[in-house]
Formats: sequence, C-alpha cells, structure tokens
Amino acid sequence: KPAAALWAAGGMAPYDAVLLSCEGAATTGASPANLATYAQGGGMVYAEHWQYSVFDAAPFTTQNIATWTTGANFLTGTTNAVLATTAAGAGLQQWLVGTLVNGELPMLNTEAAHNATLGTASSLELAADANASVPNAPLLFSWSEGGVGTAGGRIVYADFHIGSSSADYGTVAGSTTVPAGATYPTGCAPETALKPSELVFLYTLFDGLSCGN
Repeated sequence: KPAAALWAAGGMAPYDAVLLSCEGAATTGASPANLATYAQGGGMVYAEHWQYSVFDAAPFTTQNIATWTTGANFLTGTTNAVLATTAAGAGLQQWLVGTLVNGELPMLNTEAAHNATLGTASSLELAADANASVPNAPLLFSWSEGGVGTAGGRIVYADFHIGSSSADYGTVAGSTTVPAGATYPTGCAPETALKPSELVFLYTLFDGLSCGN
C-alpha cells in the first residue's frame, strides 16, 4: 500500500500489525493521530530509530511515553545491551538463552542510537551497557495504547537498525551504504545464524505484538 494511503484515516485498519522501519530521516507524511487511533483500537506497531519523530508529536506527547532528542544520535563505544529487570526483559532473556555473553547481548553494528528518555508509561526491555557513549540508553521499550483493561494494542520502539548488523543488500555489516539498484531479496547478503538484533525482532513479533497487555 502507498505510504499516503497507509497513513490516511483508516488506512492501517485492515492490518493486525504495522512495521515502521527507519527511513533515514524524520518520517514524512506521517499522521501520529491516525497511528494512535489504530493502536487504541487494538493494532500492534513496531517502530525503529527515526520513526521516533512520529511519537514526538500529539497525541503521543501527552502520554508520558518518553522525551525525545531529535537527530540521529548514534551511540559510540560498546553497544552491548543489558536486559531490563522487567517482565518483558525476563521473557526476552529466556528467548535469548545461549546468545548472551557475560549476561549481555552483543549488539554490534546495529547503529544503536539514543533518542529517548523513558517516561513512566513505558516498559523497558533492552538498554545500552555501561560502556556505551550514553550508558543505559534505552534501546527497546514498549507501551500500551488505550490503557489497561481496554482493547488497546501495543507499540514497540527499537532505537537500533536490525538490517545494519545483517549486511543487507550485500554491504558490510554496519554499513549504511546500499548499492544502487539493490532489490529484495536477491540483493541481500546470504546469512547463516540469525544475528542478536534479528532474534530480538522475532521475539517482538511473536510476543510483544501478540497481545495488548
């Protein structure tokens, strides 16, 4: 569906979940109000990196989800992640058994960023470790739309790029350069084992976006 049709009133309604990958800049043509309506009606949303711009606008700014820092804000230094001591973090830890190294999740080459300072409405799942340029920066968190006990859906925000660590389109892992004319799936680099960021994304699809509580 064209972006304009998706962001129009009711444009997301046919879908159980909407995945909003980073567009390399603040999202153009977005309608935060229509996204909120979709989620409040039970829709599930996964948003990545620059998509924070959708939530740095009404009606989300009144929900105490987070305060947002504009720009790319990529972290430097070690970007291993620490799992939060929340129910969501505990579930994710079970999913990642065998992937953790010294209790941390290697999140190399994911262009991890720091765009959010969490509010009380959000549930933290992953945060940058103490060696990152912004220690404890939230990397993955979620919140419910519509309030507890309603039919509201859930929004998950990831402040990192999944594909960057995977050498998508044949690039070197961590590169932001996409060769001219690259297409999916023939342009993607072959993979073996799933990367940690991909495992986190799959967990989000199976668990974080499976119910609104």
